Amino acid sequence: MISIIVARDKQRVIGKSGDLPWNIPADMKHFREVTNGNVVVMGRGTYESIGKPLPNRKNIVITGKENLEDEADLFFRNNYEEAIILASQLASENDCKIYVIGGASVYAEAIMDPKVDELLVTLINHEFDGDRFFPYTSPEDWELAEVNWHRPSNDDENDNFELAFMRFLRRKPDTNPESIFYYPSSRSAEQTKKMQDIESAGICPFCPEWLEWFHDSPIDNKFNFNHWVVTPNDNPYEGTVCDLLIISKHHTVKFSDLPESAQSEFGLVIAKIAETYTLFNYAVGMRVGPASMVGGSVNHLHAHIKVGDVYSDSHKSIKFKMSNKPQENKPPETY
Repeated sequence: MISIIVARDKQRVIGKSGDLPWNIPADMKHFREVTNGNVVVMGRGTYESIGKPLPNRKNIVITGKENLEDEADLFFRNNYEEAIILASQLASENDCKIYVIGGASVYAEAIMDPKVDELLVTLINHEFDGDRFFPYTSPEDWELAEVNWHRPSNDDENDNFELAFMRFLRRKPDTNPESIFYYPSSRSAEQTKKMQDIESAGICPFCPEWLEWFHDSPIDNKFNFNHWVVTPNDNPYEGTVCDLLIISKHHTVKFSDLPESAQSEFGLVIAKIAETYTLFNYAVGMRVGPASMVGGSVNHLHAHIKVGDVYSDSHKSIKFKMSNKPQENKPPETY
C-alpha cells in the first residue's frame, strides 16, 4: 500500500516560504507515529526544510541534482517514478509501508498515481497564509473511511487548533458517488472557490460535525432544536434584509427520509424563528431532491427563510431558483 500523508488548512494551504505555516505538536506526534519504521518519499524542498533524514525511516528524496550518493537510510532519485520503484523494493525488503510526505509537486504526482490507495489528512480548523497548496481532490475519487478528532487543550498554550485526522481510501473506478456540491448553481467566483476547497476536504459542510468549521456565519444559539440548525446564509440573496438557513441535522436530500419527529419539528422551527425575529412577511423555500434538479448548490436538505427589502426604493424581487436542467457539474463560465 502506498499512502499520502499531509496536514492542510481549510483552504488547502500546506506550506509557506519553504516551511510549515504552523507548529502543531499533536499533528507532529501523529505524523511520527504513522510513518515511524516505514519508507518516506519526499521532494528536495521538503527534505531541506526538515534538514536531515527522518530517524528510523527509509528516506527517499526526489531531486534533479546529479551525482548525489546514497547513504544509510537516505536515497536520492531523479523523479517520482524512480522513487516509487525504490520505495516498493525497500518496503518489500523491510515489510513496511510507503508514505508520500510532500511537497506540493510530489503530492500532485502521487494523487494521480493509481498505486496510491490511501490518503491520510490532518485537517486544521483554521485558515493560514501560505504559498503552497495541496492539490484538489474529489469525493468521486476518495471515500472518507475514518475520522478521529483532536480538540485544543486548555493546559497547553501550543495546542490551539481543532484537528480532524481523516483517512480516505481510493474509490474503485466503477463507483459514481453524488458530489456534495452542484457547481452550476454557484452565484459567485468566491462561492465556487469555497465550494471546491470544502469538497477537496471530502466532507459535507452542512453536516453537524462540520458546520461550524466551514460556515462563516455563527449558528444561532437562541434555538436548540433536536433535528434542525438555524444560521444566517453565508451567501445571502440579492434583495434580502434577512436570509436564514434551516439545516437538517440528518444528511439527506429528501424530506421524506427524515424521521417523523424531524418532519413535525420543522413547523415549530418556522414558528419559533418568526416569533424570535418578529417576522410578519417572509418566504419559506425548501428544495427536495438532488441539487442538480431543484436549483440548489449543496446536496444536503435545508430550507430558506427570506425577507425582502420591500420598503427600499431600490427594491428587487428575490430570485430563488427552484429547478435546474441537469448539466455538466462544473463552475459557471460567468457570474
